[in-house]
Amino acid sequence: MEKDEQQLSVKTEINEVQDAIVEAMPEIMGEMGSLFGFDPRRIPKSVYRQMKSRLKSYFKVIEPMVAAGEDYVPNFDDFERLIGAGLKLGGTRLRKGVSPVDWLIAHQQKQVSPQPALVRHNPDYMRAYTAVSEFADVVLAELGPDFDELGREWNRTPEPRKLMAVVRGWNDNTLDFPEPKPTRFTERQLERMANTYRSVAAFWEMRLRFFVWILRKMRGKHVPPAKMVRVPLAHLVQEVESFPTLAPLAGFLNVQVRNALAHGRADRQRATEVCVFHDSANPVKWTCDEFWGNTAKLLTAAPTLGYLEVMVQLRLFRLVVAGLREADVPSIAQDAG
Repeated sequence: MEKDEQQLSVKTEINEVQDAIVEAMPEIMGEMGSLFGFDPRRIPKSVYRQMKSRLKSYFKVIEPMVAAGEDYVPNFDDFERLIGAGLKLGGTRLRKGVSPVDWLIAHQQKQVSPQPALVRHNPDYMRAYTAVSEFADVVLAELGPDFDELGREWNRTPEPRKLMAVVRGWNDNTLDFPEPKPTRFTERQLERMANTYRSVAAFWEMRLRFFVWILRKMRGKHVPPAKMVRVPLAHLVQEVESFPTLAPLAGFLNVQVRNALAHGRADRQRATEVCVFHDSANPVKWTCDEFWGNTAKLLTAAPTLGYLEVMVQLRLFRLVVAGLREADVPSIAQDAG
């Protein structure tokens, strides 16, 4: 009798949580809209009905786990059902017989695998990719599951919104980099290169800031995110350069060029075809070819900086899956049978 009352209580609580999420859905979609750049008012009511149905299916899967309370022992079969329900909740439908766990691992791996075309034609891309991948190994060893909580803490800063604004600009084709490399550079092409460098440099700065924040945490210096966002770019690059795994990334971004473009444009010396970037007493001078090449290098390697979180999560996920498979614990459904 006591067990039945406990199960009823759990079911009631789950239904209350489910109803609260459904009620808050417009607000949730509003937050997502401001982050990802879409108008939640244009979402059809049918979508909300579908999400409500998916929520119901998801909570049906987790209900017996919650009801078991402290007596619940994690096992692979229940975990796979939970992953399947989570994928369905997100709108992903798998073919019959496809393992949700295997599908998710393959999907995440595809997200962070090197892009073959870039590997073949751009060694700088692979240099950046390797640095981020090796840093993910270090982060996993040093922080483990705590990395997820740090990510959530960082996401409460303005940085992710600013980052998404930059990425949205790229997706909207506002990044107008001249390709292939021009044989002769016009003023308009140099302006496009400057705009590209400025935009991509902003992305690099935000990602390096996150990397350094994680790096400081691993070194025992936890800096409040609100304070971290005020650290100058030059200091970030110096810290990245001081850590062997990340050091290759320090050579991609020229701080003086970024600062000069943040406040204006490059001065072109037509007689020598040299672009001058004024940020200090010693300005940086690049030929037009060098300007194009350094911008292309920065742009090509930029996507690798976005891989860190998925790389760490994928490594953690594989460890969890391996542990559950080895444990060979029966599921709640089997116990009930």
